[in-house]
Amino acid sequence: IYHEFTDTHIMKFVGADSAAIKSSQRYRILRNPEKYEDTPLPRISVCFGLEKSSAYWTVGYGAIFTTLARFKWGCNLLHSYPENFSGGMFRKEGPTDEELSKGSFKMHSVAYGATKEEFVRATCSGPEPGYVATPKMLVALALTVLRHRGKLPYKGGVMLPGAVFGDCQEAYGLLQENGIVFELVKEAVVS
Repeated sequence: IYHEFTDTHIMKFVGADSAAIKSSQRYRILRNPEKYEDTPLPRISVCFGLEKSSAYWTVGYGAIFTTLARFKWGCNLLHSYPENFSGGMFRKEGPTDEELSKGSFKMHSVAYGATKEEFVRATCSGPEPGYVATPKMLVALALTVLRHRGKLPYKGGVMLPGAVFGDCQEAYGLLQENGIVFELVKEAVVS
């Protein structure tokens, strides 16, 4: 499906992102019902965008990966020859320092209200997502807990990141200092 805002063809992401977002919202409602009682649970579809030709390759490699991953011998093949089963995207040695320094990500989020005319569009961008941005995110959020514990909405327990850091501006500041930037792109609300 073509998505005009991102100028890509989108495919449904089969990871756990939508479940984590819904769980964060349920957790917030459970822990602080007065603040979130009028907030409906989101209906979510997490997708990723690709050029049209890349979408076909992704489906093809995904089918091969899914089939092989079901069997021990298939897992052995995937681990032994990752470059053969990923079109060269992955290899045993991992990325080079040059590839890491050139890598980056930009995620687009669109949240709709009751109609498609009510929406918020935002982006999150940063350095290479796997080896560079992920550890920076973990350290920034750990520092948020250490430095700004009093500003976090809950005092302890097991929590999802969206529930605990969602309203903590200090977390976003530390992320931005490390090159991970959240930006509001556009809002439209029907009066």
